[in-house]
Amino acid sequence: MELLERDLLGSRPLQLRGILAWPAEDALFSRLAARHGVTLIPVEALYVGAMFGVLAVDIFTTTAMRMNEALQIRIEPDCFLEVAIPAPPKAADQHKRTAWVFRLIPKGEREEQPQNYRVDDQVRHQIAKTTWYLAVDHYHLKDSELLPKVPYARGVREHRFDDGRYLSSTAVAR
Repeated sequence: MELLERDLLGSRPLQLRGILAWPAEDALFSRLAARHGVTLIPVEALYVGAMFGVLAVDIFTTTAMRMNEALQIRIEPDCFLEVAIPAPPKAADQHKRTAWVFRLIPKGEREEQPQNYRVDDQVRHQIAKTTWYLAVDHYHLKDSELLPKVPYARGVREHRFDDGRYLSSTAVAR
């Protein structure tokens, strides 16, 4: 239990926010359990961490996206959208195909010009699963409600991006 409550140096209480934090009613229960020598593990937080981890691995391996671009992922129509892709010039079937893409600004881009990062069905499914979890289990939103708008992740380049429904930041903005 101490490992969950203290930082690695053991000098101060660990301040977790958002999804990885114990809900208030569970935090009290865990403190009472610790008095009796019982260690509780936040299984839901491990599940959520794994869900975001799987999504990150899927995105990084299928799109060659870097962390800087992944932090820009927003669940909004101007960022995650379906586009028509023309058929290759010499293809027998000249019908346009559709693909889902993220429109993100690559690191080093000085023109503020978003580029397409195409995602496959597996990544779309994982995004849907993660977004559903945030909306239903974390924020308890109704059917018509959207994820909350939050500031862009702190750090470099935050001046380039407005508040939005960022997938990475939304998880800690409760």
